[in-house]
Amino acid sequence: MKRLPVGIITCIISVSFVFAGGFENIYTVKTSRAELLEDYCLDNFIDMRPLISYPDASARTLEFAGDIYVLNFTSVEQSVIKDQIAVIKDLAGTNYLVSNPELSVPDFEESAPDQCFTAADTTYDEAYRPNDPRFDDQYDKPLAGIDWAWNASKGEDVILCIIDTGVNMLHEDLVDNLIEGRNTEADNNNVNDPAGHGTTVCGIACARMDNELGPAGSAGLSQLMVIRISNDAGQLSIAAAVEGIYWAIDHGAQV
Repeated sequence: MKRLPVGIITCIISVSFVFAGGFENIYTVKTSRAELLEDYCLDNFIDMRPLISYPDASARTLEFAGDIYVLNFTSVEQSVIKDQIAVIKDLAGTNYLVSNPELSVPDFEESAPDQCFTAADTTYDEAYRPNDPRFDDQYDKPLAGIDWAWNASKGEDVILCIIDTGVNMLHEDLVDNLIEGRNTEADNNNVNDPAGHGTTVCGIACARMDNELGPAGSAGLSQLMVIRISNDAGQLSIAAAVEGIYWAIDHGAQV
């Protein structure tokens, strides 16, 4: 009789800075006087958009981030951008102006799962073995005790969100788990992966279990929500990642 604590995944936000770059002139500004900021940006050829650009944002999301905007400084002269930043910081209503990599997400209230498992109350005779043909190659699952955790849950009825470069939407071992996602870099629903990194992460977490195909994902029966935050070159935007977190929360992601 073997006894192990059970737990599958707590969070997957896979932002690999191997792909980072191309967003050096992206800044984020919080302001209570958006009209003043918009006028200045129009006069100085600065691209301005709301951080939260999807139409069905919740009241809570808008309370946290409805007055935050993303600025793309188009000048090639860093001295010009520096002067423009100084002016924006002095505009009436400006609360802060930060560069793209400095952007952070406000704390949300943590919620405990309906059911928690500990070593004291989870006892199984043997680890679970899926019928996926590549399971024997997955040394990570037994190493982490995930094959024992599958006795308690395989991710059923859980929406798991991956924030990365997107996903191969036609992948045979992922397609059955996919639900609606979002491309917060391009502000559309195209989450197709231009780089491959996101697809790999999705497979580790959510490759369909017990379908006699490929490997088994850690939460192989969960619903997979994908947020793409990369451009077509696979470069990642932190501002898009933050918006993606809000979108995921507003659309029911639990992990």
